[in-house]
Amino acid sequence: MRKLKDPPQGAFQLRPMTSADLPRVMEIEQVAFRNPWSRDLLARELGHDWSTILVAEEPGLRGMTLVGFVIF
Repeated sequence: MRKLKDPPQGAFQLRPMTSADLPRVMEIEQVAFRNPWSRDLLARELGHDWSTILVAEEPGLRGMTLVGFVIF
């Protein structure tokens, strides 16, 4: 099996959202949307089997920084 290369330096990385990401996701939600979802709604969405939430992170001086998310 071929080993995947490490992502290029400075590249975004996607991973599943966890409840620990909720505060930062809510910050983004508040500034990105005119009618943002509530914290409770996003928290419930994490528990649905039919919902996928990914967060995008980018490397910075203090480690990875959550810069975006997608729900589908």
